[in-house]
Amino acid sequence: AMIDRVDQNVGKLRAKVKELGEEEHTLIMFASDNGCSSENVETGSGQVGSLTRWASLQKDWANVSNTPLRYWKNLSHEGGIRTPFIAHWPEVIRERGSFNRQPIHFVDVMATVKHITGAAYPSSIKGLPITPMQGESFFPALAGNRLPKRKKPIFFEFASGGAVRDGQWKLVTKSLSRKSKDKSNRKIKWELYDLQADSTETKNLASEHPNVVRHLGRLWLDWYQGSYGL
Repeated sequence: AMIDRVDQNVGKLRAKVKELGEEEHTLIMFASDNGCSSENVETGSGQVGSLTRWASLQKDWANVSNTPLRYWKNLSHEGGIRTPFIAHWPEVIRERGSFNRQPIHFVDVMATVKHITGAAYPSSIKGLPITPMQGESFFPALAGNRLPKRKKPIFFEFASGGAVRDGQWKLVTKSLSRKSKDKSNRKIKWELYDLQADSTETKNLASEHPNVVRHLGRLWLDWYQGSYGL
């Protein structure tokens, strides 16, 4: 039902843009929610599939739903964070139906819109400082070009999951404590993956590349402490 409603209303929006004569010049970006839910949730007392009953897939079926990616929502493995992202912009996107598998993050959307529109990003509003822009523009990818190497890694943290992605390397953990925000004083069990060779995160290379683990782990801690003012 949700997919049908999305399909119907995206269609209405596109029809209106076409009616306005702006179809060629309009950028449409579409993304899904991240990861399948593994929580054990049951609501209502009706039959499964009825309007009065809703149940989550739970861990086993959540893992199946994310195949071939590992784990699920709330964790920072690929099954918990990787989402489809579709862009439509006839005036700029010439290679229609093509795939770009370079990683981007939702923080990059604002940077991309700023790039396209030439808008200014303020440093303060009403006398209060604003967090500097975090993302990087992915406009080159829309234009059919390869994205340059990111100036900064991509960071993740939610619930017990945390990760940092830098080039081919991804350092990830599912051992963060829900009770303490001060991750710097806790033992984090990191896993290291080469996503260029192993996008499904099946071979943990942490023991083979301890220097990479230390380097990326420090970057993540610096980012985390800066983000939360620890």
